[in-house]
Amino acid sequence: MNVFSLLIAVVVLCFVGGCKSGSSSSAGSPTAPTADGGGLPGAWTGTITRPGGQPPINVTWQIGASSGEANSGPMTLTNNGVSIIVPGRAAASGNNSLGYDMHVSINTNPGDVAGLPNCTVRASPVGSLPRFTAPYKSIATTLQIFFASCEAFITPPPLSNFLQETVQLNVNKQ
Repeated sequence: MNVFSLLIAVVVLCFVGGCKSGSSSSAGSPTAPTADGGGLPGAWTGTITRPGGQPPINVTWQIGASSGEANSGPMTLTNNGVSIIVPGRAAASGNNSLGYDMHVSINTNPGDVAGLPNCTVRASPVGSLPRFTAPYKSIATTLQIFFASCEAFITPPPLSNFLQETVQLNVNKQ
């Protein structure tokens, strides 16, 4: 192959393959999350809707800048006048025309929840991950949440020291 033919082949491949300089998203992709973690950092407020007509748990979440692959920060949960602070974690991943997959989780151990030394709270997504779309102002996801030894927080108290529920987290950026 001569040099001219090689040059033509490279130019054609760039046009067909989408050679781009300084761009990380294609025409069919959403506006990419910013370097600060996809618009996640900041104050978020909302609720956790519980099953069976239980009153919702109020949520205030201060999400910090990205640390590795996720953003995290203190999440204050308030139920029946009692508040606990747990570490909330959010990770936006992927890149397609529908938005980014959003993975939200909570993971505490005994001793992590002030005022309730034995309380453990864990939450992880149930089913398909929700889409986090521009302008990155709301998160709505279904979580499986576990409370262990958190009787002072959960009302009415469960029959044992362990409660598992499928809940809906809905928060909006302030």
